[in-house]
Amino acid sequence: MALPISHETPRGRHLQNILEAATANDLSGWPMLNEKDYVLIGGVVVLFSYIDLNLRRILEAFDERDLLDHCGRGLRADAPRVESNRARAELARVGRSKLGAAPIPDAARG
Repeated sequence: MALPISHETPRGRHLQNILEAATANDLSGWPMLNEKDYVLIGGVVVLFSYIDLNLRRILEAFDERDLLDHCGRGLRADAPRVESNRARAELARVGRSKLGAAPIPDAARG
């Protein structure tokens, strides 16, 4: 997937100038990331991974049912499907109950 077109802002340009002007000695004086920083960054990565995965699943499902217009058709042909096929096979092999996806009892539904 290609990166989106960059839209430079005055703040972004200012921060980029600070980074470009910094020497190796300056950078070594900057504070290191701590555990909270890593947790925050990891959370953002996981969130965007779920978004990407679910959007792909939606598009694949729409494409399989021919619900996409002419510009969206054939997404499955261009995309590698080895991992999704392997995941589907594993899901079928272990079954829903082993994955913790038990049905919700009628009494618990509102």
